[in-house]
Amino acid sequence: MHNAKQRGTFHSARWQSDYSPDLCWISTTVGRSQLASSVVLGDFPHSQHRPSVIHIGLQLSIIRGVQCRTSNFRKADWASYTLATERSIPLIPVNNISVEESYQRFCGAMQQAACHSIPRGFRPTYTPCLDEKCQDLLKQYEESGDPDIADHLIESLDAARWHRWEELTSKMNFMHSSWKSWVQIRRLGAAQQPPKSTHSSLSANAICCRRVLPCI
Repeated sequence: MHNAKQRGTFHSARWQSDYSPDLCWISTTVGRSQLASSVVLGDFPHSQHRPSVIHIGLQLSIIRGVQCRTSNFRKADWASYTLATERSIPLIPVNNISVEESYQRFCGAMQQAACHSIPRGFRPTYTPCLDEKCQDLLKQYEESGDPDIADHLIESLDAARWHRWEELTSKMNFMHSSWKSWVQIRRLGAAQQPPKSTHSSLSANAICCRRVLPCI
């Protein structure tokens, strides 16, 4: 695994350039490559090498949402929304009032139908694809600390994310407009790599100060 956008793992003091001579290979499981991410830390004291922290396997990423109420179209009741608009919009008069007032009534009918059929809100923190089954497994693991429950949780969350991946990629259509498809591809690609501003909580000095036992 190699990320050309990250800093090099070796900084040459003579040439003042970064290189990446330290490489890492990740094996596959069940015919699929494992999820892995790496973060290159700062310089070692009195050394030209930089340590790398590699995370292998699926991680429970916690996303902190913006405190702004938005519409959740995935949980919208479209049948109720259609029924409400079909009942209210034909009742708006056309000839007796002005066009501006008709437009305001039309917008009001659409907003009223959306308020009753489309939920709105925000979550301060959430984990993608964490359904009810995964939430129960997470609660059991927090109470018992059983590693078997943790493995089952990771497998269930991985299956949910894989199903979500197939659902999103199957709806891509480049025939009429490729803009939405490319936006979706960039979003899916960004989910596999840590953002550029991500910094590991582990420092190079902490690795240097860690006692290393000799191999026998």
